[in-house]
Amino acid sequence: MAKCSICMKVKGKRKCMAFAGVVCSFCCGTSRREASCAECSFYKIAAEIRRYDKTPYFGTQHMAESQELQDAGNVIEGAMCGFDHAQNQTIKDGFYKNVIERLLDRYVFGDQALSFSDDLEKEAFSFVDSAMSEDLSDVPPEILVRVIGTVYRSIKRHANDNYGARDYIDFVHQHVGIRMATGVRVLPNPVGDA
Repeated sequence: MAKCSICMKVKGKRKCMAFAGVVCSFCCGTSRREASCAECSFYKIAAEIRRYDKTPYFGTQHMAESQELQDAGNVIEGAMCGFDHAQNQTIKDGFYKNVIERLLDRYVFGDQALSFSDDLEKEAFSFVDSAMSEDLSDVPPEILVRVIGTVYRSIKRHANDNYGARDYIDFVHQHVGIRMATGVRVLPNPVGDA
């Protein structure tokens, strides 16, 4: 059997359309991209295994009772608002759902190599991840993963399966605001204020 087309170290056992050859299971798992692998059965199986809706989270009552948890969620959502503001508030809820899924891939599923739909999604992930590193470095990992899971559920709840709209991110702009720096967020002016 031929060597893996990517690492060239071990035998390739999976036929790969993206690399025009065979690949080992490790390279297959770490090099998957939606654009080139969406039709592959291995990609589809992996996507089905990731049950983001089953990741740990805090319920709304628990979040409401803890200022510490709210502050952690606000760092993540405020960073997304900051990125959205930099993009002239043109990005839809589905994009932010994907960014949070990549955070879940990293923090819950432990992926070191992440697959992004495009460079903008990678940039948004880095933007939010950087804010988390700056502001949430003292938050225990078991708490952080649940806060990320809570933000994921918030996106799903507000988007209501319409990820081509901006229901979630507009709500966050109004109630959380843009993260400007550690501990600093800017809320929009209420309607009618001068």
